[in-house]
Amino acid sequence: MDYRITNQTSLTHSTRSSGASIVQELNKAKIPIIQTNPPVYQLSTRSSVAACFKILCQNPSWPTKYVGFDTETTVRRAIHRGLVSLIQIATREFCLIFQVYRITRGDAKKFPRSLMDFLADSRVLKVGVNARGDAEWLKRSYGIETSGIVDLDQMATDKGITATSLAELALMFADDGFGLDKTKDLLKWNFDAAHLNAELVKYASADAFAAIQIYENMLIGKRNSQYKSWEERNPMTREEEEAELYNTIKRQHKKGTVVKIEKLINAVTYGRWQKTKPDPLDRRRATIAAVNHYISDGRFVLEDFDVSAGPVASLSEEQLVNLSVKLPGVALDKLLLDVPDVDGFFGRKGLDHEGCNFIKKCSPSLHKSFRNKALIQLYKNSVSSETGEHQIMDVINKLKRCKALRPVGDSGSFEFNSEWLEELEVLARKEEQ
Repeated sequence: MDYRITNQTSLTHSTRSSGASIVQELNKAKIPIIQTNPPVYQLSTRSSVAACFKILCQNPSWPTKYVGFDTETTVRRAIHRGLVSLIQIATREFCLIFQVYRITRGDAKKFPRSLMDFLADSRVLKVGVNARGDAEWLKRSYGIETSGIVDLDQMATDKGITATSLAELALMFADDGFGLDKTKDLLKWNFDAAHLNAELVKYASADAFAAIQIYENMLIGKRNSQYKSWEERNPMTREEEEAELYNTIKRQHKKGTVVKIEKLINAVTYGRWQKTKPDPLDRRRATIAAVNHYISDGRFVLEDFDVSAGPVASLSEEQLVNLSVKLPGVALDKLLLDVPDVDGFFGRKGLDHEGCNFIKKCSPSLHKSFRNKALIQLYKNSVSSETGEHQIMDVINKLKRCKALRPVGDSGSFEFNSEWLEELEVLARKEEQ
């Protein structure tokens, strides 16, 4: 696709000049302004939308050639769930926030005609990350067609740029000093409210403003001078990456479980390498190299390997991936059977009967990491009881206080204490002797 627009330099100048005069006219017409720097306007009635487009159409330089485009939807709306709440349209100078759900209350027949015509106008490019997805959501909500769509994520891909998220593209191509905070909790916001608080307004308008800057700067190859890649912002040594990958694999496979290397490679998803190694072939090669290291340092044990084939390090990739490995040690559920006084062990760690019972029932899956809701569901599935969620959560909190469950970094997930697992392995070996 050709993303270029004609006469780029003069267009940008024209857009900025006309933007200033349009802002003056919007203010003069008393269109509700809800942020002043840069100006953001709230259009929540059919009459305000009509007045706004009358001003736009009377300006000799409107329509502009492209606008930032985005939508937002109230998550916890009791009725008409999923219908788009806001449409944000931005130039360099101002942003218009159309509260389409507040205007229509879900009745597509009440959708403002002037806004509908603007969205359908293919002469005006609507640029944004996943703009096509926003357009499709609008169509499902109100039957509205949107033309002239430019997906900035697809534009980046077509230009060989690996970053495709709005946050990363803004870091890369937005103007120096532009900030985009994408950490907010959308669940708490009502985009249909008569009063939109300042935090919500800034969040909703920022995406549309960012889209303009990303589009213009990506078009001419102008990157933010302060930009650092995700990898530069989150540096790790090869050894640290391999340690993190190994922990990821441990959470997917029980100790002692035999798995073919090819299957392991295909199943593992390491988030860091999804960002730093966008080419799947690069990720595969890096994983194979890591597996080689795990075998050489004993973190993986080869199964049924014919030593006559030569050292593992000398094997070709095709030969290596057809081998099978297992994580050394014994799985928790088996250890609980092999250690006679397991209740005494847990008692010494401070666990009561409920805590011991939780670990015993859930042990086949406790090699993985879980968030609270998943742990509750795991217990329900394991005991097939009508125990209430609050009661189960009380037990989980006891397990956390006793350190039977430990947090996995800052992910909000928990896993069974690996030190306890090692102690149980020692007890099991003593029993065998």
